[in-house]
Amino acid sequence: MATGLHTDVDLAQSQCDDIVLAAGVFKPNAPGRTELSGFRALSERQLLKSRGAFFVERMLLAVTPIDVVAIALGPVSIWHPRRLLWKRSTLRATRIPAVAETFRPFEVALCLPRADGSPRLEVARYADDDGAWDVIERLTRPARP
Repeated sequence: MATGLHTDVDLAQSQCDDIVLAAGVFKPNAPGRTELSGFRALSERQLLKSRGAFFVERMLLAVTPIDVVAIALGPVSIWHPRRLLWKRSTLRATRIPAVAETFRPFEVALCLPRADGSPRLEVARYADDDGAWDVIERLTRPARP
């Protein structure tokens, strides 16, 4: 998602200690206000929150050679940055069906648990962010021998 001034990678680089290889905008893997209205959307978001699989409404997910960083996006993030960090060696990213994109039935989402099980994150690609596809590919491709 290019903002006109910066790309996703440029935005993520300021929050990461290593070189950012890929970055993209993601959202929780549950229908939101624009995708689905009513109690179903609310209940699915509450379920993600209760399982600890919900971080913020919008996040920038960045992949470096060593880490994966989830950076909270939003008005509060300007003054108080929030982020989650995983070592790539302990992260087990898997593709799961995207519930967030009801109008794109074959869209994939990511489930990001660590080997110890926490913190866990379940995210879907935001809109048509090309950088997010790069993140998905890098995190789910098989490790080289």
